Amino acid sequence: MHFGSIDPDAGTFELNQRYAASRRAGAAEELRREFRLGDVEFTCWQYVHPHRYQRVGPSSTEPLWWNIDCSTPVDVRQQNMYAWFLGRQEDISSFYTIIEGVKPRE
Repeated sequence: MHFGSIDPDAGTFELNQRYAASRRAGAAEELRREFRLGDVEFTCWQYVHPHRYQRVGPSSTEPLWWNIDCSTPVDVRQQNMYAWFLGRQEDISSFYTIIEGVKPRE
């Protein structure tokens, strides 16, 4: 798990958004989840990376590793936030619980 923000004046701001979208290209599964951080939208994409679709056992249908990429919209530079997760399915709910507890700075 990782949480952070990008300097609002960074020249790579839009590039980081495009890179996150490219990581999801060809995902085996993809789910979208929306949150509100004050008055700012926060979108999470949960997916299985196509090159990391490792299974627990030869007959298992559950992937070993799940990815989640979350971010605020590009135009919310002053209140931007991103988060990512790489881990087991049973740990995903803990990641989302942390996000639900995030409050904007006043």
